[in-house]
Amino acid sequence: MKLGYTIFYVNDVEASLTFFEKAFGLPRRFYHESGYGEVETGSTALGFASHDF
Repeated sequence: MKLGYTIFYVNDVEASLTFFEKAFGLPRRFYHESGYGEVETGSTALGFASHDF
């Protein structure tokens, strides 16, 4: 079994992506203004979705 995605529901997707980029050096993989974004962590994508998404 392989874990492909972990998604956190957050208040501010852009701020969450920026935090993980700066704090852990994880490159941004994807961002869409509709309220979803991801950072690259290797084999598992770490996603952030707005509560409204």
